[in-house]
Amino acid sequence: MSFVDLTHMAGGVKHASQPLTARGRVSRAPSDLSDSLEVVLTQFSSEWAWTVPPSNWADRGTTLPAVGAICVVVFDDRGDPWIPVWEGTVSSTALPGGPAGGDLSGTYPNPSVSTWGGQSKAYVVSHNPPQAHQASHEPGGTDALTVDASAATGSLRTLGTGASQACGGSDSRLSDSRTPTAHHTSHEPGGTDAMAVDAVVATGSLRTLGTGSQQACAGNDSRLSNTRQPDRAPLISGSGAPSSGTGLDGQLYLNTATSDLWGPKASGAWPGSPLGRLMPPSTSTTSWGQVQS
Repeated sequence: MSFVDLTHMAGGVKHASQPLTARGRVSRAPSDLSDSLEVVLTQFSSEWAWTVPPSNWADRGTTLPAVGAICVVVFDDRGDPWIPVWEGTVSSTALPGGPAGGDLSGTYPNPSVSTWGGQSKAYVVSHNPPQAHQASHEPGGTDALTVDASAATGSLRTLGTGASQACGGSDSRLSDSRTPTAHHTSHEPGGTDAMAVDAVVATGSLRTLGTGSQQACAGNDSRLSNTRQPDRAPLISGSGAPSSGTGLDGQLYLNTATSDLWGPKASGAWPGSPLGRLMPPSTSTTSWGQVQS
């Protein structure tokens, strides 16, 4: 193939009346068969680049020329470039070609939808817009949803106090100010939810009153009074002889001033004289007469 001298061309417009053929190289590759590409003539610098529309190259094949592909550039009488053939580095992906059919029009790989089920595209779009249809799902509609289904089934719900109804947002039963239902009898002995009675010491429970180890003591139990008689000690003491109000029956009394031992007290009275005297320890033997004196 011979190539002509294009030095007499400027800006892609030739000044001759016959088509010219030149050698070129793809400088910008197309993305698909509907995209244009750019080509640089190998005998000029890159500033001499021509844009080739898809109509002037895409119908020559089904593979895409890559950047750097060597091609033949033909300029027509108007100076427009055409690429009838290219070689070199090309895409390995072949795109479908040829006229489309059925509901599609145009050519592959970019056909258009022209009809749908025998109707034109414009007719389908104009006669099938999305339609509001909420009424069909409401009670009484042609495709009505269930109302007040069982608790475990989702459905439309009316508002009320029924087991399958929803509670209204302003229902007084939802307020903290409502009066709680009295139910204390259910927790008392014999009730449906009775609490334990007289449970073990470490467990809180209802308690009966009494003297048992798991009962509660009555508030007026005599054992709680300060007037109750305390447990008696066998021996009490004081300075001087005991008075009648000192001690309890059965007790002994020690006069710490004289070591005299009195008692035991009986019938609320002490004996008229001491029982004896306590003596300090001694190395000598103490006689009974010394104790009595």
